[in-house]
Amino acid sequence: MTPTLFSLKCEDCGGIFTAVLANTGSYGELILYSRAGNAAWLNALEDPVFDEVTELVKAHPDAGKLDDVDQATVLHAVFSVACDPDPEHHRYVIGGMPPCPNCKSQKIESWEPVGALPAERSIPHVTHAWWNGLSPEEKRSTVHQAIDHYLL
Repeated sequence: MTPTLFSLKCEDCGGIFTAVLANTGSYGELILYSRAGNAAWLNALEDPVFDEVTELVKAHPDAGKLDDVDQATVLHAVFSVACDPDPEHHRYVIGGMPPCPNCKSQKIESWEPVGALPAERSIPHVTHAWWNGLSPEEKRSTVHQAIDHYLL
């Protein structure tokens, strides 16, 4: 994946700022953002925890009945429970946007690429140390509770 630097316009205050987003041509490769604005990189095609959470979503009594598109929506909504938090203890979110430095809103009106990510701005990989320490039953329970909360 080649992360790309984008110019973004905040929907709430109109502020213009730059942030890193995944290249739209990088299937399965995502940049997750936390509320604090920290980014982490996920290659969903190579991350075994992503596969594990996918199977737990399919096994959920309600989510398992959904079509593939809706299951993917649920997966993206709950995957963060399997990720270690950012340095400020916020969860990374699939589909999360970087917060505006002016007003902290994550509502983005528009964005456009402005160039490649400078070499000095690397994006860390998402990690799963906490998740990997759980038993299979704890993992199932964690994901199913997150799904139940999401589907309410």
